[in-house]
Amino acid sequence: MWTALLRVGLLGLAACVAYGGVIDFASLKPLGGYSPVEAGDTDQPDLAVSYQTLNEDFSVFLPNAAFWNEGYSDLPAAVLAAANLKILEITLTPVGYADVTLDSFYLGSYFLGPARTAEVLRVTDGEGTVLWSSEPYNYAASAAAALIHVGVTAPVLKLQLGTDWNLGVNLLSYHTGQLPDDGDGDGDGDGGGDPGAVPEPSTYALMGAGLAFLAWRRRR
Repeated sequence: MWTALLRVGLLGLAACVAYGGVIDFASLKPLGGYSPVEAGDTDQPDLAVSYQTLNEDFSVFLPNAAFWNEGYSDLPAAVLAAANLKILEITLTPVGYADVTLDSFYLGSYFLGPARTAEVLRVTDGEGTVLWSSEPYNYAASAAAALIHVGVTAPVLKLQLGTDWNLGVNLLSYHTGQLPDDGDGDGDGDGGGDPGAVPEPSTYALMGAGLAFLAWRRRR
């Protein structure tokens, strides 16, 4: 019985684990400066990452963005729109999890030129609804890249930056949703039922008891 309880507790604990990381475009350096960045180039274990360059009306200009090595403030590398006066779009789609949160990213300016203005600096969901924006964003070109805090969550997120390609981004910090997506359409990983359900205190107690029993068995 104790073994069965332990298994239930461990399964419950695993379901509460969140994943995440930092997308560092320095991994693209073998491509060389001003190279196209396409879907799949920077995928993470729990996240699919795709890129587009948009026109000012948000229609698609190119199905890729552009990569650049050092030169955007102190960033090790940067991704930007593939042409000037266009909009960079980075799409984050969780793999096997219900949602993704963009916590923050860094914004840098090319070769510390004059002050730059991002006419577009926003995060939308997959339907285009704006969840966060800081527009226009006036960036006084600095040797230190600006840390931009976001903190929005959705099943799909799109980071958009434009229309000056002398502004680029890197080091996107994110985490995916806590519950695996079970494919039942409600995005909660429970196979149906209340999508907002929170584990009961008794569930946590059961998990703790199972772990304690495992430790006791090992001591014996």
